[in-house]
Amino acid sequence: MAENYPYSIVVGQNYSVIVGVGNHLGSSAYYVLYVKFGNQTDQLPDSTSATSSPVAPLYEYRFFVQDGGAWESPLTFSVTDAYVLGNQSMIKTLTVNDLAFGVDKPAAWDVNSTAFSYQLFLELWIYNVQNNSIQFNSRFVGLHLNLTQTTIQGAA
Repeated sequence: MAENYPYSIVVGQNYSVIVGVGNHLGSSAYYVLYVKFGNQTDQLPDSTSATSSPVAPLYEYRFFVQDGGAWESPLTFSVTDAYVLGNQSMIKTLTVNDLAFGVDKPAAWDVNSTAFSYQLFLELWIYNVQNNSIQFNSRFVGLHLNLTQTTIQGAA
């Protein structure tokens, strides 16, 4: 059961989770895990149609896992530049594992979930030896995030 994942996030606070991959393929495999960040309008991956999200990766992990083995690593992230203006929020900069990325992602206030909704998600890709390429493995996981109001702009 998943517990203690961050949901309501504030600017300047670091959040950490452990990401992991287990290999039960029958042979060793080379993986790429892409870290992506989206808002309500960004297309998420779809495991049913085996399509990855068109959102550009911010960060990636590359690793081998032996059959029956597992890989784990910490993922630390923080919103380092954001604001709220009325019913709109904007995350300008997201830091992932100490690297800052300009994301410029707006989100409108969602009255149903009472949140400025964002998603930090990870897509699993695997090396395909038949065509000598990395391809989406139809597996992903996401953290739903709510940017809590920290800075008001436009008040003068």
